[in-house]
Formats: sequence, C-alpha cells, structure tokens
Amino acid sequence: MTSKDKHRTAFDPLHFLAGEFAGMIAMFVSFPMDTIKTRMQSGTTRSQITTSSFGVGKHILSREGFRGLYRGMSAPLIGYGFVSSIWFGVNFHVKSVLTNGDENRALSFAEGMLAGGIAGFAGCAILCPMERLKIYTQLNPTEKGGISSFRNLVRAKGMNAIYRGLGTTAVREVWQVSLHFGAYHHINKALAERGICSTKTWWLPLFSGSAAGCFCWLLSMPIDAVKTQLQSGTSETVQRALLSVYHDRGVAGLWRGTGAAFMRCIPLHATLFFSYERIYDALCSARDGDVFSRASTMPIGLLSSA
Repeated sequence: MTSKDKHRTAFDPLHFLAGEFAGMIAMFVSFPMDTIKTRMQSGTTRSQITTSSFGVGKHILSREGFRGLYRGMSAPLIGYGFVSSIWFGVNFHVKSVLTNGDENRALSFAEGMLAGGIAGFAGCAILCPMERLKIYTQLNPTEKGGISSFRNLVRAKGMNAIYRGLGTTAVREVWQVSLHFGAYHHINKALAERGICSTKTWWLPLFSGSAAGCFCWLLSMPIDAVKTQLQSGTSETVQRALLSVYHDRGVAGLWRGTGAAFMRCIPLHATLFFSYERIYDALCSARDGDVFSRASTMPIGLLSSA
C-alpha cells in the first residue's frame, strides 16, 4: 500500500483543507443567484415586475448595482469554507468506517445518505449564524455586511438572534446533505458501472455534483422556504411561516425561488465537487513528495529558468 493509499483510508486532514478552499470558491461563483433566491423567498420584492428570477435580478441591478448581487457575501464566504471543510472531512471519515477503509468499495445510496447526513448535522452550528447574517444583510441594503451586520443585529435583537432558525437549519442540512452526498456517490457508481466513464474522469465531479445538487434542492425547497421566513424575521414560528407562504401563494409558494436555486446550485455544486477533487489530489501529491520529486528530475536549465 502506497503512502497516498494509507492516507486515503486513515484520518486525513487534507479532506478538511480541500473542502475549505473548495467551499470558498464555490460560494463566490454562485452567490448572485443565492441573493436572488433569498429575495424571492422572503417576499421583499412583490411587484409583478419582480416575480421571476430574471425580474428580481434586474430589480437588484437597477436599484443597487452589481455589488447588490454580492451583498452579505463576506460571512458566508468564510463560513461556507468552514462548513464545506466539515462536510467533506466528516463525510470521508464516516465513509471510511462504513467501507472498513476499502476505497474500492462503492457506497450504497443509503450509506451515502448516512455519511452525508452526519456531515450535514456536524456543520449546523457554523451554518446557522452564517446564513442568519447573510439573509439579514441581503434584505437590508443599508447594511455593509460582516462585522457591521453582526453588531447591528445583536444590538437590535440580542445575541440569541444569531441562532434564529437553528432547528429548521438542522433539519434542512441533515436532509439536504444526506440526499446530496448519497446522490453524488450513486451517480458516480452508476456511470462507472455502465462504462460511461471511470471514477477518475475529469468532468465527472462537475456532472454528478450539479445533478445531485438539483436533486437535493428540489426535495428540500419547502424546508428552505420556511427557514428563510424565520431567519428574515417575516415569521416567528414554523407554523406561521407555513401559513404565511400558503396564504400568499398556495402550496406552490413552498417551491418559490426553485429556478433561482437551480441556477445557483448547478455552478455551486459543480464547482464545489470539482474543486474539492482537484485540490485534494494536488495536496496529496505535494504531501507525498510527488511535486518535489518531479522538480528534482527536471533539467537544471529548466529549473533555473523557472
């Protein structure tokens, strides 16, 4: 067993590190669509002009400029990196336990959901305050974000306000991340078994990540809609949030913003899994000396000109 194989089947902090960087990259790429989704779910743009994802985006650009699409990004940019680190790190180690360290054994869909659900729950303590600050800043154009939003929110509503919607966030994360990782592993396994590609094909994380992302968001949108109502302050309880959404738009209101969510989750999850796989492989190569061994075999002329 090589050094790299040993690390892949034992405790490996590089999964956490790769997840950290991948999460930050993915958040930056997809944040504008998250802003549009939040505005639609909160009901802060109710005119007929702004009932579609395109209309809300146009409304934000005309009122707040391009920076409005990235309003409130500072907290989730850092926070999503931490959460992504936990997701991938915990998921890998639960997966190792389930497979007894056998990297070649593919997970069943149920096993993938179990590993993902545990990973999703582990990230809730960080994700809840991060999303609370994100939503607060996205819905208040005068807020600058980050520390300023945190200070103003705590001053106005107390420290407990940071963890508003924690229970709903936990339910969404366990459900959503379990579906996401379960579907991701299942799609990879299915494509490989049918000979469409190998598990090392470069585009596989892009396809599987985005497809699994759409699947999990479609089934978790109602929970996310309730969470947004709670964390935006539109509703005080889960029951009132459900009644408010139903009164305004019927059952379909629970899936309001699904178009924006899909437009967000495709680049988000494709970038997330692709970046994670590439970054992890690069970190493994650096740790195992592959980078340095290749450099030491380069002609002296190339090394001196680099």
